[in-house]
Amino acid sequence: MFEVLCNYYLTHGEDFFQTGDVYGELSALGLSDEQMGESLEILSGRGFIETKAIAGGDIWGIKLYSFSLHAFLCVAMREYDSMVIKIISQIVNQEQTNSKALQENTGIPLPIVLHVLRFLRDKGLLQLTGPAGFAFFHAFNVSPELKRILHH
Repeated sequence: MFEVLCNYYLTHGEDFFQTGDVYGELSALGLSDEQMGESLEILSGRGFIETKAIAGGDIWGIKLYSFSLHAFLCVAMREYDSMVIKIISQIVNQEQTNSKALQENTGIPLPIVLHVLRFLRDKGLLQLTGPAGFAFFHAFNVSPELKRILHH
């Protein structure tokens, strides 16, 4: 189930989405609606995702945490580590700080670029700004620690 959620992110670049967006893929796993709800609660309880529910308790929204998506990508994508290094290198060495330029200059798919920027933000290595609801970020206040990561 977690793989379905992560793959949705990789296709759409949205770390928050509605359960209806992935219902077909989750149904294909052979789970009942009750089992899907329980599985989402388990993933939430273990800190992989955040869920939003209506007053009756039905889950309608899912937010993937950057650290859990990072863990998935480390296992699922052989080239993920090199993508992270390419993005960090562009930020540190080329002063590329917007997601679109990073995507264009590295050839890395935009959902991965957006994720890496969110992950670095959540680690306190930079700050992000951008219009709400759009797949665009501008990085600023880049930590010197990011340079150390690149050189080790």
